[in-house]
Amino acid sequence: MYHRLPSRYGWYRVSRSSSVGGAPPSTQGCRRALRWWLFGIVTAGSSPAGVIDVPRETGGSSVTAMGTVIDHAIVIEAPEAAVQAYLDAFTDREWEVRVSSRGDFLAQLFALELSSATRDALAAPALWRTAATAEPERFLLHPPVALLARLTADERRELYRLLAGWPGNKPERWPLVFRDAAALRALSGREGIPVALMDRAAALSYPFAGGLAFSDFSVVAVEFPDPEVLFRFLQLASRVESVIPRLRLSTAKSVSETLAYWTINYRNPFALPLLEALAESETVGGTELESFLPGSIRHRLFDLSPEGVSHDLSLNSFMIAASLAAPLGEPADPAVFFAWFERQFQPVSPPFRFGDVLVLQSEDGETPVSYACAFIYEDLVFAKDPSGLGLWRFMRLAELRQRNPHFARADFVAWRRVPSP
Repeated sequence: MYHRLPSRYGWYRVSRSSSVGGAPPSTQGCRRALRWWLFGIVTAGSSPAGVIDVPRETGGSSVTAMGTVIDHAIVIEAPEAAVQAYLDAFTDREWEVRVSSRGDFLAQLFALELSSATRDALAAPALWRTAATAEPERFLLHPPVALLARLTADERRELYRLLAGWPGNKPERWPLVFRDAAALRALSGREGIPVALMDRAAALSYPFAGGLAFSDFSVVAVEFPDPEVLFRFLQLASRVESVIPRLRLSTAKSVSETLAYWTINYRNPFALPLLEALAESETVGGTELESFLPGSIRHRLFDLSPEGVSHDLSLNSFMIAASLAAPLGEPADPAVFFAWFERQFQPVSPPFRFGDVLVLQSEDGETPVSYACAFIYEDLVFAKDPSGLGLWRFMRLAELRQRNPHFARADFVAWRRVPSP
């Protein structure tokens, strides 16, 4: 069976058996206050930045041999610096097109359900320029706002799926996501956002299984040019309910098996003393799962750096997911990273375990984006919310699948670190 790993231009194909084998100070303060809050140390009047709702137990919990995981729900939104970075980066729109010529791109457009007027407009030579990089076959296309404004929902879905295959097209790859038009309209009138703006955003979105995908912020930015209103719109667009999972070890059936699970067979040694202490004596509410994670993951929780808004999420998602099981540096070259990943990890079948890397993959190879997340427990993962202003957070797999329209035709395949001989 072939398992594919993403590269900058496509997929590495690896023939393998499938048998089982620093955040800004304000965000650091948010996490610190949030931890104290959950332990009852901070008073109810405290309001850490980024968390806009008091943590509350959802009633959902998972009881298995490895302990009980209890979900606490909170409402979060993107940090102001990340919102400003999105506003600065995507008010103007330029597409990356990696083809040998305009003719090749037009041939791909003819395979899509686009009107002839749309195809002709995109072929206009005045919109095209060669990218000033050493990479071959890379063009930049500057689409007119008038063209974007008149696309139908079906045309957006078709065209943006094609564009999502090239990593430079961040709004198309990682659109803002709304549950539905009613949810969008419910935001209108709040914090001075006009109803007309929300209605326009709904009209510029296209539907998918998870709701509405919105890539055309650049159109809204032209039609509603007040930067303060646009900033507040993006803040509200990033707002989402999330979970803080807490682990209670007192229900575990086997202490030794539990410690082995949460330390990845004792290869996560810094968590062992805490786990052993909890096995002896723990609070009624348990302990945040964040406490057992490496620093490379912990310092990203409920965060999104300004650079992370426009950097390559695909590569970062793999690196952060892999770092749960294998601490690593930050190789700049994707080929270097994936060569390392292939040596260190192998594909495995269910059941998955703490530290596995879940890789988005489709049998037909039609998924335009590459993405990975870290498996935690049952259906819980640590992931970068794959929407435009999504934060790094704990997510349930069912929710993760609903946060990006390009995940619809794919599933997750697990890779596990191979113990060193």
